[in-house]
Amino acid sequence: MEFQHREIPLYYQLENILREKIRSGELSQGEKLPTENELIEQYGVSRTTVRQALAALVKEGILERVAGRGTFVKRVPSPDETIRLTGFIDGLSSAVGTRSEILDARFVSAPAKEAEALHIGPGDRVWRLKRIRYVQEAPYAYTESYLPADVGERLTGEDLSRPLLRLLEERGGIRLGEASAVIAGALADASIASVLSTKVGAPLLLIETTFSDVRDRPVQFVRGFYRSDLYRFKIHLTHQLVGDARRWRYHITSIETPSE
Repeated sequence: MEFQHREIPLYYQLENILREKIRSGELSQGEKLPTENELIEQYGVSRTTVRQALAALVKEGILERVAGRGTFVKRVPSPDETIRLTGFIDGLSSAVGTRSEILDARFVSAPAKEAEALHIGPGDRVWRLKRIRYVQEAPYAYTESYLPADVGERLTGEDLSRPLLRLLEERGGIRLGEASAVIAGALADASIASVLSTKVGAPLLLIETTFSDVRDRPVQFVRGFYRSDLYRFKIHLTHQLVGDARRWRYHITSIETPSE
């Protein structure tokens, strides 16, 4: 099988393929999954990829492993369970030719807007990470991430060049749930223009995103300024039957640059 999105890790894609097979009924509750070797042959991926995908679904409670028998479907995900939150977000950070530069990482007092997004009080202690993101060595985004102090403390000493959401899951013990984003137009001021190597007044995309865990607690607020000449979304829509009605479902599949 051919995987469609090269910028998204294979194990995320395989995980979502298996989840959709279960959700659609192709794999029913209680049914045994193909063996690792069969999945490797069927999808043309490595054993590590298969094991990572299965482990994630086991962690979510969708699959269960039975010693000496194999891996079985434990429950069917609801129609609202689509692609994992980190799937496309991490793709933005790991796309070919991209890298991040850390400008600053420290604990600060939360400004009013950031405090509201994180459901804490203005002036409360938060961890702030400032980064520039590059594609083909051109700066395309400047981001500021704010995390509650207890969450930020878990990332002390970690490799902050890695995708932050993945660090939250793997090192911070956070189970990510949902995200909400507001996208608007903006103009580059002098400071933003300087870090993004563009002109003052240049058009930018301003994206403010709040990420929450599975208990609906906000764990990260990100404000990002993106050069409109180097960054755009690609969105895939699917018309699916949900209950007795058909609805459009979408997910962001990639970032694109003019050089691609």
